Amino acid sequence: FFFLNRKNMSAEKLELKIISFLRLPLIIFIFFTHAYGELTINGETVGISNQFPINDSIQYLISRILTSVCVPCFFLISGYLFFLKKQNSYNNKIKKRVRSLLIPYLFWNTLILVLFYTAQIIPSVSTLFSGEHKLIKDYSFYDFLCAFWALEGSDPIVGQFWFLRDLMVIAVLSPIIKIIITSIKNWGIIILGILWYLGFWIKTPGFSITSLFFFSLGAYFSLENKSFLHYQFQHIRFSYLIYPILVLSDFVTKSYIYNIYIHKLGIIAGIIFFINITTCLVKKNKLQIITKLSNASFLIYAMHEPLQRLLRKTLFKVIEPNSEIELITLYFTSPIVIIILIIMLHSILHKHCPATLKFITGGR
Repeated sequence: FFFLNRKNMSAEKLELKIISFLRLPLIIFIFFTHAYGELTINGETVGISNQFPINDSIQYLISRILTSVCVPCFFLISGYLFFLKKQNSYNNKIKKRVRSLLIPYLFWNTLILVLFYTAQIIPSVSTLFSGEHKLIKDYSFYDFLCAFWALEGSDPIVGQFWFLRDLMVIAVLSPIIKIIITSIKNWGIIILGILWYLGFWIKTPGFSITSLFFFSLGAYFSLENKSFLHYQFQHIRFSYLIYPILVLSDFVTKSYIYNIYIHKLGIIAGIIFFINITTCLVKKNKLQIITKLSNASFLIYAMHEPLQRLLRKTLFKVIEPNSEIELITLYFTSPIVIIILIIMLHSILHKHCPATLKFITGGR
């Protein structure tokens, strides 16, 4: 895998097609990231258990290894797109991010707070809450700040929106990133990559080394006029070999302390792997349907949590699964059902309420 100087616009157009396609599969992967783990219902823990090793292994492989490429890949794409149109001023780019990031961020966090408050005061629904967290009606001003920004290092009330939060912060800091890239070029990316790989960073809500490194890497491609695509078949075959090996290594070493270093190598290899697969499919014109459905990506991203968590709790409460096949079926069922429902909702809103849809999805 290597980076080509962009000699014409065809590479850029292909990159944009690939980015357009990748949105939906990456969002679905994130869906499965949040489909993993334990649930607490009326004080009882359900979901992952040593009683069901096949279920646990399948969920870990998908939700903790394969899906780990999603967020870094999104940050890389965001950095690439942020600097792609060099003629746009910093102020114009920030104004655009206010519409596409800040407004949806405030809307969805506020909506979930209202919905949670309503659900918590309805006895028949309130049992679905674990009771581990403070009720919305008891929130202080500081609690509301934490719900929107996660000041103490957790996630916003809409948990997946930590990505939007970090993306907004990194966009504001983009002039510094540009200076680093244009002044020390490769060395800046190498240093950030080492910091990310070794985990040397102070944990600050809204400013992670993952966002900084991968956003800067994407920015590097745009600012240096380089393509992140690769067209030589022998290198593509190499990525098809090395990524499965790293996935297997990640899985069998998951209990070892050095696993994190294998895992991070797998993230880099996974980004290359999925971009290469997507490049081949796009060039063969095999992805028209998925590309059309990708318009619903942001709505799926915004709505999937806590909607998925509530559906999982409901299914566990009603079905009370107690076998490998039941747990595996539920693991795949809740994401698929919610994705279909949200795509249908997107279609309805697009047809009947396009202005509302544009507002709540940031114009996507």
